[in-house]
Amino acid sequence: MFVDKYGKQLVAELNVKGVSGKSLDQVLSVEKARALDRWDLANMWKEQYQSRPFQFGYSMSKSHFDGWISRAKVWPLALIPLQKAKDLVENYVVEHNFHSTNACLGFCRLVDYQKFGPNARPIASVFSYSEFLEEKEIALLAGSFEGTLTDRTESLQLLLQTSEIYNKLFEWIVTFNGNPKSFDYQSYLYAVQNIYKLNKE
Repeated sequence: MFVDKYGKQLVAELNVKGVSGKSLDQVLSVEKARALDRWDLANMWKEQYQSRPFQFGYSMSKSHFDGWISRAKVWPLALIPLQKAKDLVENYVVEHNFHSTNACLGFCRLVDYQKFGPNARPIASVFSYSEFLEEKEIALLAGSFEGTLTDRTESLQLLLQTSEIYNKLFEWIVTFNGNPKSFDYQSYLYAVQNIYKLNKE
C-alpha cells in the first residue's frame, strides 16, 4: 500500500517541514505544555502551525482519537469522499500506518490510487502525538500537504472526516474492505454527507 511504500519518505518530508519524525519535545516545549490545561494546549498547538506554509495543527479528545485509531488498526484503508463544492465531490483513499504509539496517515486521490495502486503519491499526511493522551486526555496532530492538489482547509477536512467516518460509519469501512462487492457507494456518500450536515448545524 502507498503508506507502506512512502511511510519513511512521508516522515522524512514532515521532518524537513518541522512537522514530525521528531519527538514531541523537539516540536514544542513539553514543560510549558504540561503547565497548560487541555484547551490552552489545543490552542497553542493550532496557533504554532498557522503561519507555517503547507502545514496544519489540530487536536482532539482522547475518546474520539482512541475510537478512531482502534478501528483504523483493524482496517487501515478507507475511502473518504470530500465535498469540494455544492455539486462536486472528490474521493480520496486514506491509509494508516503505526509507529510505536503514534499514527501516520497518508491521503491520495482515488483516481491516482486506481491508476497507480500502491505507487500512488500522497497529497497530504498527518502524524499524531499521544504523549498527553492520559495526562490531559488530548491527542495532538500535525499535518503536511503538498499545496497544488489540496490546501490547508481541505487537508484538515480530510483528517476530520476520516476520524468521523471511522467513529460513526465503521460498518461501511468493514464492507469496503471485507466485502467490496456489497459496497454501495451512493448510500455511503449519503451517510457521509449526512454526518457533514449534522456537524455543520
